Amino acid sequence: MKRKIIASILILGFVSMASASDFQISSTSYESSLEENDVLEVETNITNQNSTGIQEVKLLKDSSKVFAQNLKLQSNESKNITLSYTIESGDAEENADFTVKTENETEPLTVDIATLERSFNQGWNYFSLPIATQSQPDISNILG
Repeated sequence: MKRKIIASILILGFVSMASASDFQISSTSYESSLEENDVLEVETNITNQNSTGIQEVKLLKDSSKVFAQNLKLQSNESKNITLSYTIESGDAEENADFTVKTENETEPLTVDIATLERSFNQGWNYFSLPIATQSQPDISNILG
């Protein structure tokens, strides 16, 4: 009796795995050169090549999830989606690794992230105080 029950469980497990959804990634587009504080927008097409199902489509940065969207697709249905991530200050690096991931497939992306250039301008602000600069302005004539 025990052998028949075990065989039934194995067969049912195989059938349910065979009919699971199969979300495939295609036609991924994105801007490959960004700066800190820019938004990375990844436009991709997801196609379910098996039975109806729901999967989480993720955008990963260095294997950590930075964006996710639950997507329900019927059998053989496709949908265009956009995954986004705001590049944070300090994320600057050449060849930053991002990945679009479903339960069935991964699509690696490479983005060059430049440091946001900051510059100081000499001048006066709203309160008539010198604005911070790389060099000290001469204010002796103002103080009189």
